[in-house]
Amino acid sequence: MLAARRRRRPRPPRRARIGAEEMGDERRHSWAPGTFRIRSPLRGGIVPALVALAGLALLDTRDDLVIVGFFALVPLATALGGHVRVTVVVVAMTVVVVGASGLWNHNYGTVDFWVRYGLTGLGAVFACFVAALVGRNNRAAARIALLNSVAAAGDERPTLAATLRRITDLVVPELADICIIDSIVGGRMERIAVRAAEPRRREVEPGLLARRPSVSPGVALGDGVAEPVVNRFVVDDDVGALARSASDLEFLRSLGIRSFMVVALQSRGRRIGAMTLVRAWSGRRFDDDDVAFGRALADRFALTLDNAGLFSDLESVELRMDAVMAVLDEPVTITGRGGRLVFANEAAVRLAGREQLGDLLGPAGAAPGFDCYDESGGIIARDVMPWQVPDVEPGSIIRLVEPVAGAESWLRVRSRTMPALDDAPMYTVTAFEDVSEMKLSEFAQSVFASTAELLDASTDPQLMPQRLVALLTPRLADACGVLMPDGGGMLRPVATADVDREREPLLRAIVEANPLDPEGIGMPEVLRSRSPLVLDTARPGDWPAAAAGIAGGLRGIGLGSVMVQPLRIGERLIGLIGFANRVERRAFTPLERRVALRISERVALAIDNARIASQRSEIAATLQGGLRPPALPELPGWSLAGLYSPAGAEIDAGGDFYDIVPVEDGWMAVVGDVTGHGARAASLTALARYTLGTAGALTGDPGRALAVLNRALLARADGALCSVAVLMLDQPRAGSIRVAVAGHPPPLVVRGAATSAIRPAGPVLGAFDDASWRIATLPLAPGDQVVVYTDGVVEARGAEGRFGEERLCRCVGGAGGPEETIRRISGELGRFVEGDFDDDAAVLAVMRSGRDNGDGRGPGARARAGSGVSA
Repeated sequence: MLAARRRRRPRPPRRARIGAEEMGDERRHSWAPGTFRIRSPLRGGIVPALVALAGLALLDTRDDLVIVGFFALVPLATALGGHVRVTVVVVAMTVVVVGASGLWNHNYGTVDFWVRYGLTGLGAVFACFVAALVGRNNRAAARIALLNSVAAAGDERPTLAATLRRITDLVVPELADICIIDSIVGGRMERIAVRAAEPRRREVEPGLLARRPSVSPGVALGDGVAEPVVNRFVVDDDVGALARSASDLEFLRSLGIRSFMVVALQSRGRRIGAMTLVRAWSGRRFDDDDVAFGRALADRFALTLDNAGLFSDLESVELRMDAVMAVLDEPVTITGRGGRLVFANEAAVRLAGREQLGDLLGPAGAAPGFDCYDESGGIIARDVMPWQVPDVEPGSIIRLVEPVAGAESWLRVRSRTMPALDDAPMYTVTAFEDVSEMKLSEFAQSVFASTAELLDASTDPQLMPQRLVALLTPRLADACGVLMPDGGGMLRPVATADVDREREPLLRAIVEANPLDPEGIGMPEVLRSRSPLVLDTARPGDWPAAAAGIAGGLRGIGLGSVMVQPLRIGERLIGLIGFANRVERRAFTPLERRVALRISERVALAIDNARIASQRSEIAATLQGGLRPPALPELPGWSLAGLYSPAGAEIDAGGDFYDIVPVEDGWMAVVGDVTGHGARAASLTALARYTLGTAGALTGDPGRALAVLNRALLARADGALCSVAVLMLDQPRAGSIRVAVAGHPPPLVVRGAATSAIRPAGPVLGAFDDASWRIATLPLAPGDQVVVYTDGVVEARGAEGRFGEERLCRCVGGAGGPEETIRRISGELGRFVEGDFDDDAAVLAVMRSGRDNGDGRGPGARARAGSGVSA
């Protein structure tokens, strides 16, 4: 309210100042919680003193009784009340009474009289000293109580208006006649509260509330710690400096301001406003003690107002957020400083396992929470609510586990902190996205991958089931078992596992003691099921009658929810796989049922494959023999010869191949090389040979044949690749061939001593799904040869290094026919390579002979073989 402009003025004489300052001691303060009352000095001090003096005077008038020093006790007793002015009045009354006592005692001017008078004077001086000391202590105690009351005013979190009203009621009239509170809003001062003492409250408060604040900017808006602005003796010039108009001047003069001080309100290192204290009609003025106390009061006042203001702001935020966020499907919470929950929508209440928000905000909110883990399984906190989880980065995923029932949920946490005016977090809005399905799907994929790896690596039909149940426990359940038919058709356990090592023997004993008859009551329905069946040992009536013994036994060892799934291949029963959880855990979820179904399909196949594993070596040997290139037929107009050498001394079939396939307009010669060596390469060789042969025979188009094989290789999961060179041999009278190359070394054309490469390049098969291959047409004269080879020929290693294309060209140049060409290559490779070949090698030589003996595709065509050489 008051400006900081102050001018020097003559200070009143010391006597005047002291008299004015002592006016502040005329009231006695008594404090009760929440109230301050001022008792009348007349009733509290002077009247009792008069009564006491009158009584003593009456006693002193008696001739047989002389009271010498008892009069001095009256001022001392009055001084204990702490009122200096009242004590001075009583001292004066006592001195008068003692002086008058010389008249009725007839000893005025005697030694006795002066002794009595002197003792009374000493007592009076001592009484004034005691009154001053007690009064000072009383004021200090009252002000400490006032500070405590101001602090307590904000503990109950009322509205900001209620807090202001309560605190200003404590300040007025104890410390001032008028208390004004101005707040900083948007960088400017705004008046928010005025309180005036009686009897002028009704006329003063409206006028001061309507005035624009005139607080010095240096007090309220500056930086650092502001010093109070104090004017102990206000003169008319000071009031004029504060006025904004003539009417305002008249209003201020009507207040009768005697003294004022303006103190900045500072909380948490920032200024939030100013408090102005005015003494007017009470006749008091501010002294140094008042100023010091005013600063302490302002600090306590500011902290209380700031807390109340934050609470009110947050309360208004709650009202807005309640309407906006209640419609969201995902859980949303708002927490204040210290993690106190302010708001939670219905989804968040359900996430916490409560029925309504009051259960979280009230005492029930302290009920047991969740155990919280990070994505890697490390514990973050125990017994907390989701919004209380500490140190969670926005966007991270946490796992909540209900400790009693074991229910789990995965949540992605997204939060944003809203700062207060001091840049500290005022409240935090947190949203929780339920990603349980995603995380459980990841878990399912992990289980599938681990199971597939185990099953692919296990060929022992006895060991594989035990490894399987050990893998699935505890990843999918607390216990697991596999049952398979024995010689008599009864389902008996072949593998069991339990997370509790002590319970595992009991589990196996129970299942062994209760073998399941596939034809028993209720069992056919279970074994025909195409989806997992979930049962509970607490409800044995839901179980098939044939399995009642198992239900009771499992319940007895603490297992509750049970999931069973038949192991079938088509209509053939392989066995039964079962899962069980502890009684305190939840039932199996739909996702876990899907996982069990997928696993059962893989397990059934794996067990069946393990049973026939002993036949694989025989089958492999048979297939290996059938994969060797066949004897070359006699083709009218063409001469053929081939070379085939698989890598390794013990391998009869490898990854290189050649073949001659009859097509509609002639013949198709194929030379290819698949990735890898040994048995795997042999299996790819079979795929490539028969796919190309079938597609070529049906279409007569080398490009379409390559495309069919390319799709077949892309459909495989092992990343198989194949390079191929295809020669379409027309009837001799056409005198030309069509050539397609898919990632293969370019075929060589041999015309006498000259050699050249055919380069209709195209991508390797099995690499790209949109690949295409160019078909080149090559005319051949009689005696011209085409030599197609695999990279195993040119990549062969010897003492001189790599065999190479140049050596191959020198070798075939000038050869008289396919047989000579193959003999030259075989002989040169034999001399060049020491020992076995490191890679498969195949060569096919085709020459136009000019002789047309028919189409060569009769029943005996394969019997009329051309030359074939094994290196």
